[in-house]
Amino acid sequence: MDVVEDLMQRLSSEDESERRRVAIALGEQGDQEAIPALVQKLSDPSRGVQEAAIEALIKLRGKRTVQELIPLLREKDASLRNMAIEILKEMGSDGVDLLLPLLKDEDGDVRIFAADILGYTGERRATEGLIALLNDPVANVRNQAIVSLGQLKDKRAVSPLLRAVEEGDEWTKFAAIEALSELGAEEVVDPLINLLHDDELIRRAALEALGKIGHPKTIPYLLKAFKEADQGMKNGIIRNLVGNYAEHLNSSLKKPERGMLLREFLAALDEEDLIFNFRVIEIVGRLQDRRAIPRLIGLLENPNGLMKIAACKGLGLIGETEALRYLLPLTEVPDEDLRLAAQEAVERIRGNGRG
Repeated sequence: MDVVEDLMQRLSSEDESERRRVAIALGEQGDQEAIPALVQKLSDPSRGVQEAAIEALIKLRGKRTVQELIPLLREKDASLRNMAIEILKEMGSDGVDLLLPLLKDEDGDVRIFAADILGYTGERRATEGLIALLNDPVANVRNQAIVSLGQLKDKRAVSPLLRAVEEGDEWTKFAAIEALSELGAEEVVDPLINLLHDDELIRRAALEALGKIGHPKTIPYLLKAFKEADQGMKNGIIRNLVGNYAEHLNSSLKKPERGMLLREFLAALDEEDLIFNFRVIEIVGRLQDRRAIPRLIGLLENPNGLMKIAACKGLGLIGETEALRYLLPLTEVPDEDLRLAAQEAVERIRGNGRG
């Protein structure tokens, strides 16, 4: 009896710990003959054994694993079905050829599961099959296909998803807009801008998508929407501007726009997200508006070192000599990071020669 045969017999042990150890060992052995037995152990009463079987099957991979797991997609036991889906998602390219036919399965739930798994794998061979599902008679199948197309990030899906935005119901539009934002294609920017005149739910989704895509031509529309937005939407637009448009927010903006951004960005510094605050302060500096100087000088007294460093950087970017009297003492502090930030700001201001 070889090692694998011995392990497979011991997989039926009454000792839960023994079954778990054996399942792990079978995965490490790498023998495909163990796959059916490990799939059976997904029904083991012990969660520890189930997890060991999942880990082993993921290690073994291959088409045989996929073949043994696919029937579980029809299981009434949701727990068993979900374990199969979890493993299949980790199979990557191993299962694509076997999963693609399931996109045409007569069972709508199976079509949903297959679309979900294929989207997760990132395999673009699934794109055409998922596009075909956009015409599925079952709404949940269509919506899962949309989500999965967004995950695949294949530009072939742009036109079909735009049609879904134009022709679908509200929730289909919402899902398609989110998927288009994942694709990040420039050709979706204008259609999304047009949606800024739609109802509130679609308008919010379009704004979020435009923010995620990060194309500079959307900045004027985001700023216009900002002026008319409630506080919740304003916060979302600020985060999109900070996260995706930082390099485009500078002194080239018109003075009223700079003033509005300056006011709103500085107000947003009350949030607890220090990385976000750091980026906000950097943008405030890039706006090169001296109205920000008093607030940035005040931040030099902030107890958080990262905020002090950000304030130094912001003052350096603004480049006004009135900040020197506050920065120069910091060029001699023991904190090396703060000292270097202050020195860099001083050098930048002196190089600018502005006053």
